[in-house]
Amino acid sequence: MVLVGRGDPTLSGRELPYTTHTQRDADPNKVLERLADELAKKGVKYVDGDLIADDSYFAFERYGDGWSQDDLVWADGAPVSALTINDNVVFVNILPGAHPGDKAFVSVTPFADYYTIDNRLMTTPTGSVRRLYINREPGSTELTLWGTIPVDDTGANEGLAIEDPAEFAANLFRHLLEVRGIEVYGKQRTRHTELANLSTFTSTVVASRGGGDNALTNPAGPLVLAEYQSAPLSEDISVINKVSQNLHAEILLRLLGREKGTAGTVQAGLEVLRGFLNNAGISSDEYDFYDGSGLSRQNLVTPHAIVQLLQYAATQKWGAEFRDSLPVAGTDGSLADRFKDLNPAAHIYGKTGSLGGVKSLSGYAVTPKGQQIVFSIVSNNLSVQPKRVTDVIDSVVEAAVNSAK
Repeated sequence: MVLVGRGDPTLSGRELPYTTHTQRDADPNKVLERLADELAKKGVKYVDGDLIADDSYFAFERYGDGWSQDDLVWADGAPVSALTINDNVVFVNILPGAHPGDKAFVSVTPFADYYTIDNRLMTTPTGSVRRLYINREPGSTELTLWGTIPVDDTGANEGLAIEDPAEFAANLFRHLLEVRGIEVYGKQRTRHTELANLSTFTSTVVASRGGGDNALTNPAGPLVLAEYQSAPLSEDISVINKVSQNLHAEILLRLLGREKGTAGTVQAGLEVLRGFLNNAGISSDEYDFYDGSGLSRQNLVTPHAIVQLLQYAATQKWGAEFRDSLPVAGTDGSLADRFKDLNPAAHIYGKTGSLGGVKSLSGYAVTPKGQQIVFSIVSNNLSVQPKRVTDVIDSVVEAAVNSAK
């Protein structure tokens, strides 16, 4: 049996379309559970062979060039895969013990068996300081937690990246099948497309679709027992822009390469992107990109290029839809709590960006008189507190909007 991914980033409990205050529901496994339910309804009792998780639609290129090692542990640096479940993260939930001196309670969802947990967190008296530390070495599935949490603490929740998304999906799906009484006689394994083997990419995809050594097939091709259709792309673009969802942006870059370019790779996606920017009239000497999310420290772009792109977008038939996908000041996404002094008759739609020492904001502003302003502010190599930089950026945009004639 083959569980095949084709680059849908929304196989999770995320609610779509994006709403102002709600991003997830209670069940991050709901898509896989739906597929498992469908197999059970069709009378599948066992799998006489292996369960294969196939993410070969993209090359096995999980991380961007120039990402920091510590990015790879957290949700912001989750590995990229054509088979993505729950944004390729697990949630580590931490609660204090019943009494000071007790170990804290630690749980992992979904699929608690994925990580081995070394819990050294201790409960401390009321009024003490919370100090929580989590470590996972790249390549490891062992979590070490240490520190202290006060007995009256409400608890903490951290999203941690998984190591191999397809392997995670295979293990989780096997568990969901077995819960429904469907036995898997073989083992679970993955099917990747290695970057070094891209010359055989076409034959690899054919095999994954229609008859690998353990795939369930018939002479006419694969027998599809259950499938899930993704939400419209526009809905996921809103998620990417509203909450700065790095993984979804990376998936979209690889989808561009796969669907509009030569392969499901970072470089093929960047080639498509460069062609688009060229058509938009943006000079190639004003940017240098290495990934899709902006997490790479090697990315470079001028504010002038960003303004040009935003001006170009505003003239396109999809321009209004794109603008509405951006966070709205004082309303939603990463701008929900910003621009408190903005004239109530004005509006700001902007995309934030931040790394250590880096803060930026670019987008559209509509003045109280209806004039539209395109802006881009990018700050680098700053050692002051991030909030101070954010406040300065906001004050500049507010001054431009509130004083516009």
